[in-house]
Amino acid sequence: MAKVKHRSRKDGQPSVKKGISYYMQINNRTIQGKLTMGCLSMSVLAFIMLVTNNWLWSNSIGVNEPLMASIPPAHQYLGRISDGAARAASMMQTFALTSDISYQNKSIEIIKQQIKPSADSLAALSAKWESDKVASQLENYQRSLNVFIGILQTTNTDQTAKVKQVASHLDILAEQASQLRQQLVQYQQSAFKSIEKQKNNLVVTIIIMFLIAFVFALFIGIYIVETVIARIRFLKYELRNLALGNLPDEIPPARDELNSLIYEFNILTTNLKEIKHFAEEVGKGNFQSDIKVFNNEGDLGSSLAQMRESLSQVAQADQVRNWSNEGYALFAEILRNNSDNIETLCNEVTRRLVNYLNVVQGSMFVLGENNYGEQVLELQAYYAYDKKKFIDKTIGIGQGLVGQAFLEGEVVYMTKVPNDYVQVTSGLGEANPSSIVLIPIKLNDQINGVIELASFKKFEPYQIEFLKKVMESIAATLTSVKTAEHTQKLLRESQELAEQMRMQEEEMRQQMEELQATQEEMERRRLY
Repeated sequence: MAKVKHRSRKDGQPSVKKGISYYMQINNRTIQGKLTMGCLSMSVLAFIMLVTNNWLWSNSIGVNEPLMASIPPAHQYLGRISDGAARAASMMQTFALTSDISYQNKSIEIIKQQIKPSADSLAALSAKWESDKVASQLENYQRSLNVFIGILQTTNTDQTAKVKQVASHLDILAEQASQLRQQLVQYQQSAFKSIEKQKNNLVVTIIIMFLIAFVFALFIGIYIVETVIARIRFLKYELRNLALGNLPDEIPPARDELNSLIYEFNILTTNLKEIKHFAEEVGKGNFQSDIKVFNNEGDLGSSLAQMRESLSQVAQADQVRNWSNEGYALFAEILRNNSDNIETLCNEVTRRLVNYLNVVQGSMFVLGENNYGEQVLELQAYYAYDKKKFIDKTIGIGQGLVGQAFLEGEVVYMTKVPNDYVQVTSGLGEANPSSIVLIPIKLNDQINGVIELASFKKFEPYQIEFLKKVMESIAATLTSVKTAEHTQKLLRESQELAEQMRMQEEEMRQQMEELQATQEEMERRRLY
């Protein structure tokens, strides 16, 4: 399979260092030259459009934007002036009533800190306005404001007359402020209309320029397409054939700029043929074939390698799932068919577990009681190499690995088995198993026993998980069987007790009859 190495040249052309002149050459006889000329032309046109639009914006909308931005602050300054004037007038009225000089000082302080700074800021903003009406109204407002400030700052006058003058000029200021706001609103609306009109004109200009640019670009595009299409028609046909899923033959090298494309096209075709071979092998289920597509590199190569690995894992997962489902069905059938006798059930379950998991030995311990009424684990079934072994064995709770597994209720899995723990006997002799697993026969928190399995191979995680689920079904069946056997035992004892009571009743009846006969005989003798 060909490997893609972009730094090597196999098209017969020398490998040279490419400078800026290589990419910016203007040559109408080459594809690159035509594309370069077209791109440069479009770049120049785009630059002209950008400069023109920027100039139009700066001379229309850009001029009015600072003006529009100055209107809202002007309203704020007017509000601050009106508020300050009202507060100052209120202070002067309080001063006239109480003769407390602090109110007069507060009035002067408001003039200095609020009224005059706001008036100065408003005057600064007015320099941006180009309306004679607004300017005239602002001058009248500023004159009235200066008169109002002068009245407030006068100290050697009759306070009652001063309060009247302040109230009168305050009304004048309020009226003039209202008129000035109206003039500003009208001026703002007029400016909005002017900006909207300029925007519309600018949009029309931009549309016309873009139409010109579109026509120019269309002309350049048609020119390049018509001059280049004759050279690439054959390559286009081969690519279309490839896009339809067909794998064309290798294209002979060319002597123009298309040679590099032909070279890469041939490499692509070779790799796609490898993909075809790869797909055929995967379709056959051969996930281990030594086929490298794109050298297992790049997006497609690494993705295909990952796909093969994923498909292999999915196939393995399906095998495990099918194996588990078959096992669940098998042991469900065993439990249904052997639910009337605990000994038969244990023997059949142990034998089938040994065979189904292909292990060498299996033992089932079931919870029971010894002669002293103590709970112990009794060996109910023992199989090795598909042969039933008859061994009597009883283990105390917590004794050894079996008793410990029962006590903790957890799976015990060993891969390093002590030499003296268990020996597997076969026709070839005795051997030590490679791994041992002990699974509690557990349903919820109730444990009915332990199953011990030994194997010359390691147990897989899915096998242990399978055993844990099967143990739940076995535990439920054991509980049911034990309950049924206990019920049968109680029934037998009840029947035996009833039979004994019937016999005792019959015996008492006979004794009563004999006693009655004796009494009658004694009564006859007494009379005679």
